[in-house]
Parts: sequence; C-alpha cells; structure tokens
Amino acid sequence: ADKLYLTNDVRAGRSVLHLMFTNATAFSRYMGGESISRAEQAVRLGTIHSFDRRGDILFMDDFENGVIKWGTILATGGSTATSDTTYARSGAKCLKMLTGATTGDSIMLGWYGAYPVLSKTGFEVSFTSASTEYIFYLYSIVHDGSNKYQAQVLCDLPNARLAYVNSVGATTKIATLSLYAALGLWNPFKLVIDPTQKHHSRIILGNTEYALSAQPLYSEASALAPHLEMRILLETGGNAAKTVYVDDAIVTQNEP
Repeated sequence: ADKLYLTNDVRAGRSVLHLMFTNATAFSRYMGGESISRAEQAVRLGTIHSFDRRGDILFMDDFENGVIKWGTILATGGSTATSDTTYARSGAKCLKMLTGATTGDSIMLGWYGAYPVLSKTGFEVSFTSASTEYIFYLYSIVHDGSNKYQAQVLCDLPNARLAYVNSVGATTKIATLSLYAALGLWNPFKLVIDPTQKHHSRIILGNTEYALSAQPLYSEASALAPHLEMRILLETGGNAAKTVYVDDAIVTQNEP
C-alpha cells in the first residue's frame, strides 16, 4: 500500500513529510492521473535538473550550502565569488560572481570530479545579469594521465558572439549572440563533449542547440592523474566591475 510518514531532520531542525508509492501507477494517480516520464516526475518533485533533462547526474549544486564545492582558480583585480540571496533560480541562494573594475579582470571557479567510465559528458549552469559588458565561459576538461582534453565555450556579449575555442586554441564564432539583460531572467547554458572520441558534441544556450560533433577538443600533454574539471569564468568587458549571478550547476554522463 502507498505510505505517508513523517521524519525529523535534526541537523536542519525541521520535520520532513515523505510519500512512498507502491508503483508508477500509484504515483501517476497522485500527480492527477497523468502519464509522465521519470524526468518530469523528478522536476515536479523539485529537482534542479529541469532544463535539458538528458544524461545521468554525476554532480548537482544549487549553491544552497554556499560555494564550498568549488575552488577559486583565478581572481584578478579584486574579483570575488560569494554566496548570495539576492537572486536564485531555485532555492534561496545562488553564486554571485563579481569582477574587478579593469578590462580583463576575471574570476574563475572550478569543480573537480573523479575519473568516470568515459561517455558523453555535460556541464550546465544558468546565469543572469543586468549587464551586457562581460564574457561568460564554461570549461569541460578531462585529464587521462597523459593528456589534457579541454572544451571552452563563451558568451562574449561585448562582441555579440557565442564562440568556442578550437583544437589549435583559436576562438571561433558559432553564432551571433543577443541576450536580454534582466536580473532574474536565467539563461541556461550547457556544454556537452565526447571524451571517448576527443570531440565536442553540442552547446545549448536558451532554446537553441548547436552541433559541434565534427570539432575536436583542444589537447596538450599533461601528467596529472586522471580526473574531471568543470570551470566557470567571468571576465569584465570594460573598465567597470561586472556582476553575474549563477545557479544550478549540473554535471552529467551518458549523454546521447
């Protein structure tokens, strides 16, 4: 039979109501009789994995516990990365990235993961800003013990372009970029690579997907032990400090 029970979360100082269903049909009755996918079920129950639902989750961070899961790799000109409650795509907190006030000032954060069974790997965040004078980057990096394979994509607002860094290190335009600057309007941004083939796979920005499967990853020799790295970089595009809010970072594997 379906069950309803209450538990106490001592650390959070609250009670939690749990629903247990005997099967998918019972869950469907609870959801109003609809026939819905497991991904939709998860979204309705509050997961942050609500934009591009493909892939299996390796890591998720809604920044409700601050920025403790990320390391600062680069911070120039007084740039900072802090937990913030002003805006949030989900929950009550997000990551606030603030650059210094000189052109090129940057803040970069990195997440590190254990080396997985290789498959197509995704990295997604959502971001919002009132400015159009900044460059926002995503990196997906695989170290295999002998080489480093890196994908780097960027929303370059000062130059109105969505771009990626190709296999020889040159920044290459993918499309003309126009983002509406409004705080609270969250732009989903996702990068998918294929480390088994050492190629890009696709980029998604908002409602548009760009195929990059013909483009090899940038690579260089590296003796670092095998691991994954995902990085977020914000760079000011002018002589003024720029703020971008980031939320709902997701790393996936087994992407189609």
